[in-house]
Parts: sequence; C-alpha cells; structure tokens
Amino acid sequence: MKKFGKIFGISALAVATLTAGALGLSGCGDKAKSEKLTMDDVRAYVTSEEVVSTFDGIKVTGASSLQESMVLYMLKDGENLIIKSSQNTGTLEVNAYYPGDGYLYQEYLYLDDTREDEKIKQTDEALIEGNCSLYESMFADYSSAEGIFTSVLNEGAIRNLTKTTQGNKIIFTIEVSSTATTPGEESGAGNEGETGIEESYSGSIKLEYVDDVIQKVVADGIRVEGGEAFTSTMTIERITEIDFPSFDDFVEEA
Repeated sequence: MKKFGKIFGISALAVATLTAGALGLSGCGDKAKSEKLTMDDVRAYVTSEEVVSTFDGIKVTGASSLQESMVLYMLKDGENLIIKSSQNTGTLEVNAYYPGDGYLYQEYLYLDDTREDEKIKQTDEALIEGNCSLYESMFADYSSAEGIFTSVLNEGAIRNLTKTTQGNKIIFTIEVSSTATTPGEESGAGNEGETGIEESYSGSIKLEYVDDVIQKVVADGIRVEGGEAFTSTMTIERITEIDFPSFDDFVEEA
C-alpha cells in the first residue's frame, strides 16, 4: 500500500491530495450521536468479518488548487477491470474507455477550438496492457477501505478521531497533521549546514458505512511545501455499473 500522501497526492492521473466539505448525515428522524475513539477501535470495526470494507466498483472524483479535475470509474467484471475516465485541464478534456472488449478508446476534446477533436481506437496490445496495469494498481489502492485507513498512520500524528452514528449510517472521521523539514541543497561558501524545505500537512479522512458496508471515502487536506499552500479533494464512492458511449465514430490508430 502506498503512503497515504502518495495515494492522495499527484498520481499518474494527476489527482492531488484532498479537500471536501463535511459529509451530510441523513436519517429517518434519528439524532446523530458522536463519540471519541482510538485507532484500535476503528481498525477492529473496519477489519471485522461482519463488515464489508472493500469495493467491487468505484467512482473516484478529484480536484485541487494546483491540478485540474478528474473523474474515474473502475468496476470489476468477473476477472476483468472495466474503466471510464475523464480529465479536464481547462483547455483539453481527455476521456478514456476500456469496456472489456480488448480495445482502449481515447477521446481528445479541445476546448479552445485550436485543434479538431480526436476519437481513437487503440489496438496496440502493449499500450493497452500498460494502461490496464496502471489502472489495476490504482484500483488496488482505492478499493480497500482497510488499506486506505491503515495508510493514514504514515501521514502524520492523529489529532482527533470520532465516530458519528445516525440510524444505520456510521461515519469515522480521522484528523491528521504533520510537519517535517526535508534536506535541501548545501548552502554557499562561508555558510555551514544545509538549507531545508519545511513541509506540513493537515487534513482528514472520512469512512462512511451503511448497514456495515463501506459506501464512501472522502479525504481533505491542506499541504504547505516551501511556503506554498494548496488544497485538494478526493471522493471514492461505491458503484455497480458503468455506462459507455457508442464507439462507432472512433478511428483505429494507424
């Protein structure tokens, strides 16, 4: 399992660390109840045999103040992983589809009208296998609430941990923060020691369960590196199906 800051840091699909509003709690007249917990308490629940803490299908939504937005759908279909992704850089929207028919479909939509849109049907086995391996790795990272929860320990000190219960819904909120100085380049002649870059992180991760089945993971954070701060957000939600467009207009790559 990658370090929490790497999972929710800048990934191969340009997803950055995370920031989101509080999860809403809805119930049929039940009043929300909150209590303090320890990490051992949360671990015992998440890893319990009576609790489902993995996803067969997920929708990952991410954005940050440094990166653009992305949406990624991944769903296990038997032994296969089917994929639908979209990234928006402000001038270009890139969509990719792997519906499990052996082909990778790529769509380039140029938002500034400087180029014509492209719809490509990739048939190169090595290219397709490389892309699928990347997605398989990401799915392994994102589809286990237990793995995500465990990796929180690598990010920093636990500042607060609460369990909120309302009816059949449970939300665990784990707040973390850390400060560290990484070695920099050696200082110039006449100066001793090295310069350093201070890094700090503060944020939280929320695990939402309904009827003891994980439904959503929301992470938020603010990271400061060398005096520059950025915020970002990621949400992982349970899905059971993916809708694909028609691929009739996609042209096979020459």
